[in-house]
Amino acid sequence: MATFETKWTKLWTDFQNARKNEWLKAEEVGNFNKMMKEVPRDMKVITKALDEAEVQVSSACSSVRGFKPEDAPGYLAKFVSNAKVLAKGTHKALVKKSYDDMDKAKKPRTYRALKVLMTGMDEISSLAQYKAKALKDQVDDIGKQLSSQQRIAQVHAKALDQVKKGAMKSLACLQKVKANPTPKAWKEQMGAGMTRDLIMGLTTLQAAQKKGDFGDVPKAGWWKSYCDPWNTGQAKTKVQD
Repeated sequence: MATFETKWTKLWTDFQNARKNEWLKAEEVGNFNKMMKEVPRDMKVITKALDEAEVQVSSACSSVRGFKPEDAPGYLAKFVSNAKVLAKGTHKALVKKSYDDMDKAKKPRTYRALKVLMTGMDEISSLAQYKAKALKDQVDDIGKQLSSQQRIAQVHAKALDQVKKGAMKSLACLQKVKANPTPKAWKEQMGAGMTRDLIMGLTTLQAAQKKGDFGDVPKAGWWKSYCDPWNTGQAKTKVQD
């Protein structure tokens, strides 16, 4: 199946061959030259981007060549964005202006070639809209197929990151208490959330771990029970490094 870029290249080549360099009058040159400069340049970029995004979506949904299913929506957005540019019709409008300038009787080849060019651009745009819907269905299907374990793993990773950030904040506050070991300093750092973020992260991590096994990652429950400042009445315990 021909790619978008291939279809456009053929359409533009056929257009140039069809008009055979008919001489244009001064009043016909302005819009025509603008069209000749902007349309082939922009359409090549757009059609190439469509081809790239289509391959990326399909590869991500199939998990081939290093592409991941979770990245498919991003590639789909890229395809849809370029399809919308075509649907907007800005480039076809430039061709239409040149078409309206042409004298049908005196410039028959250019007139017909511009008409064919506009029809071809409509076909490319329609194909892009059709493929956008097909790719969306493909992405939606693969999204449903992603296992709950993968989704939980993503939550787990975010929770673990939250724990790490909370631990760094707790350590920073603790250094301030060590520098000034007084009840006032302790109260100020606790008020600043010395362990709050860490406990919140551990709570989220503990919930995620209940739904799956994550190998060598330590169980959050044990850490939470000894780090939570609101767990009062426990015997003092020496925590491992």
